[in-house]
Formats: sequence, C-alpha cells, structure tokens
Amino acid sequence: MAETTTNERLASLEAKLEFLKELLQEIRDDLKTQPTRVELDDIGDRLEKAEDKISELEKAKIELMVKMSVLTAGIGIAVSLLMKYLN
Repeated sequence: MAETTTNERLASLEAKLEFLKELLQEIRDDLKTQPTRVELDDIGDRLEKAEDKISELEKAKIELMVKMSVLTAGIGIAVSLLMKYLN
C-alpha cells in the first residue's frame, strides 16, 4: 500500500514537473522575441531625439505663423492704402 502511494506521489510530481517545464519553455520562447536592454535604450534615445525634433518643428511652425500674420497684415495695409489713393 505504501508503495502505491509512493508511485502515485512520484507520478503526481512528474506531471507537475512536466507542466513547469512547459511553462518555462513558453517563457523562454516569449523572451526570445523581446528586445534586449541595449535595444530598449536605443529606442529610448531615438524617442528623445524625435521628441526634440518635434519640439523644434513646433517652434518653427509658430515662428512661421507669426511671420505670415505680419506679412498678411502688411499686405492688407498696403492694399488698403493703394485703394485709398487710387479712389
């Protein structure tokens, strides 16, 4: 009777170990597709550079909009003055 219990316990332990082995294999397979620390650092650096570039472009866009507004106002005033003197 004790021998059956020991065999059952061994079979149960063997099944649990097989399950753990499969889980570890899945984890290892998942880790193979994940980026390394170096790759993550590189992505972070590129992201920072992209954010800096976006910030620069936004500033340039605002400057351009201001210049266009001034130019448009100047043209409007010039056209108004021309119309006044032509009439």
